[in-house]
Amino acid sequence: MILSSRGCPFSCIFCPVSLAIGKRLRVRSAGNVVDEVDYWFKIKKGYRRFSILDDNFTFYKERTIAICDEIKKRGLKNIILRCGNGIRADKVDREVLEKMKEAGFTYVSYGVESGSERVLKILKKGETIEQIENAIKTSTELGFDVTLFFVIGAPYET
Repeated sequence: MILSSRGCPFSCIFCPVSLAIGKRLRVRSAGNVVDEVDYWFKIKKGYRRFSILDDNFTFYKERTIAICDEIKKRGLKNIILRCGNGIRADKVDREVLEKMKEAGFTYVSYGVESGSERVLKILKKGETIEQIENAIKTSTELGFDVTLFFVIGAPYET
């Protein structure tokens, strides 16, 4: 398990991350993240599966691309990378997802929370159904395994 960032600048009403860890997003550099993967893959020999634990792995597009490029540059082949905690749909696009796929990512999950624009606004999610649908569509087209997270019984849900 790898934690490449801490904190969350968003204000989703159901999530404890900003209260427990803080609203300020603090990220590790691309080189530092790949150093950790490199260590477990090459030095400790045999570790090939890595789960990225942070919700904001894709928050900074340039950093995500730099991590993926660095993985390829170092020749870290045959690794399996997963974003299982729920990345944000508004923080990915085809370019980012293609880079992730090339670097060895096989699985992404999205915090969808609701299929209702009204409820997403109440939850202060900061995403639209269109953004969520686009992220899911692109991810599946590229061959990712995809999981979706929902909040059941959100305030004013009908």
